[in-house]
Amino acid sequence: MLQEFSEKLTAFFIQSNIIDESNRAWCQYIIEKKIMQAFFLIIASLIALLYNRIFEVLSFGLFFCSIRKRTGGWHAPYPWLCLMLSGLILLLVAKILIPITLCTSLFYTFLFNNILLCILLFIKPSYPWQLHFCKEEKEANLQKRNVLILLFLILNLIFLILRYRNVLSSMLWALIFSIGLLQVEVAINGKGGEQNEKNRIYSKRNFIVYD
Repeated sequence: MLQEFSEKLTAFFIQSNIIDESNRAWCQYIIEKKIMQAFFLIIASLIALLYNRIFEVLSFGLFFCSIRKRTGGWHAPYPWLCLMLSGLILLLVAKILIPITLCTSLFYTFLFNNILLCILLFIKPSYPWQLHFCKEEKEANLQKRNVLILLFLILNLIFLILRYRNVLSSMLWALIFSIGLLQVEVAINGKGGEQNEKNRIYSKRNFIVYD
């Protein structure tokens, strides 16, 4: 249903000369991504209210989406799977992971965040094929990613000084899930090759968790 809607809306945009035919795949990708983001916000709001973790869920979402926008990662092959996994991750973060981290040392959380940010600095991003990134765009994205990591390092120190334990915890799990999904994508590409992964995405219509 979602794919059919995005195809019809894309066809309308092409017929209205709003976009060029060569950008058909990109337009469908963007439409589907925006719709999935709207559903994700609804799910996130419900979970945050249910477990009274509004600030933590909001922080996690902001950190996770910011990182994923610059690094990419594994894509769920179906929209229902994307929403289900998104909900499960949020549920896990709000109900189990954040409470556990809040009981640990504040300095250890700060330290782990720094380590994960340094690891993220050396991991190559994985871009959705629909974006058609050229060499210049990839280099520009790498620069923005590095700036984002630097910003997170500064924020991590500020949150430590202010003793914002819940924000540090949210950043920790956002980094863990971001790096984990990115490594899954790297493993998939390593087994099947970049072209096989591209064909798999094209045939199944990929959706990005949290992106």
